[in-house]
Amino acid sequence: MTMPEEINRLVTDRLNDLLLTPDELSSANLRSEGVTEDRIRFVDNIMIDTLKSNRSKTEELKTGKIIKRHKGTGALCPRFPTESSTHVLISTKYPMKKMGIVS
Repeated sequence: MTMPEEINRLVTDRLNDLLLTPDELSSANLRSEGVTEDRIRFVDNIMIDTLKSNRSKTEELKTGKIIKRHKGTGALCPRFPTESSTHVLISTKYPMKKMGIVS
């Protein structure tokens, strides 16, 4: 186990009485780690729920208007740095430059 996030999750899991899971696979993983059933609660995936409830808002977006609004601010200009947070194992295990995530 080399990922700090995974170590933190294991410590947090041991300290909490109730563990809420976003999917059945997560519940199964906790069971395989010896967590008893009375501590596991499947609550659904809040990220998917949020996406579904806001999908109509994204359909209203006009890309041209967004670019025009931000033109000259540096928000869409490659000369200025853009921040990103990457939490997926594959993107942290392999160099992001090699994967084409950053230039």
